[in-house]
Amino acid sequence: MERRAGIACPRVGTPQRRIVYAQTKILAAIPSNVALLDRLCKEADVRNTDTTPERHRVLEAQIKALDGKLVIDKHGPSLIVGIVHYFFRCGFDSVETSTALNLRVSPVAVRQIASRLTQLWERMQDGTDKPPKPGELRRAKTREWWERSGYKHKQAAKEKAERAKETPEQRAARLKYANDYYYAHRDRIRPQQKANWKKRDKAMERYRSLTPEQIEERRRKARSYVAQRREELNRAKRKRHAARVAKMSGEEKAIKRAANRAYADAHRERLRAYRVEWRAKKKALAAGKIASNDGGQTTT
Repeated sequence: MERRAGIACPRVGTPQRRIVYAQTKILAAIPSNVALLDRLCKEADVRNTDTTPERHRVLEAQIKALDGKLVIDKHGPSLIVGIVHYFFRCGFDSVETSTALNLRVSPVAVRQIASRLTQLWERMQDGTDKPPKPGELRRAKTREWWERSGYKHKQAAKEKAERAKETPEQRAARLKYANDYYYAHRDRIRPQQKANWKKRDKAMERYRSLTPEQIEERRRKARSYVAQRREELNRAKRKRHAARVAKMSGEEKAIKRAANRAYADAHRERLRAYRVEWRAKKKALAAGKIASNDGGQTTT
């Protein structure tokens, strides 16, 4: 994992921490690799007359290799463990190992990873593997001091106390600044958030620990938030859509319109039933609001 992340010399720490650090670096590079894959696909498009047959074959090989790399980067630790279990322990060949892993990796990739694992194990047994650098040893001591000192928790408690002293106006200004900054840099922040798998796992753990009443309360708050800021959210959505459309070429727009028409034709009955259901729900909500207002006036 560390070699795939570009770490030539091993880090000092527990195996769990080393795997997390390496996988975090790998995931952080996924957005740039996806952008590179998009550029290669556009260049390899059959409608591109500037691409020669020789260049087209080279692009096909590069796209295939990069696509496999992205799959392995996304499921890195689990795939490595699966290859070790099925290939080395169960004695499967590369095709059987790939099938056991739901074809997430090709048999060729299984053989490559198995060969690199074998070479790495031989270097570890011979003592020829690279030792940690002196700078890494110093950073390891600093990380150990940081964990033992508890300064991280003190800093978090200090920031929490400062926020507790904020006035409603200061809190609203801080949240508005954070919201404006997020939407101004959404294209850069969203890939970083998707690449940070530790935060996603923590969020899923918190969500799974909620009771049904807490989940319903979260949904109620989300619905009320959307209802209060519906115009602002719709305006931001239209703005993002317009920016996306402005970057598209005429051919891409035609392809998108054709795909939308094909989808509407294929799901026409379901979409019509959904619209009828939505109108009935809106009428029921409006009737309920009118009835509640009439009841409130009667009681007063």
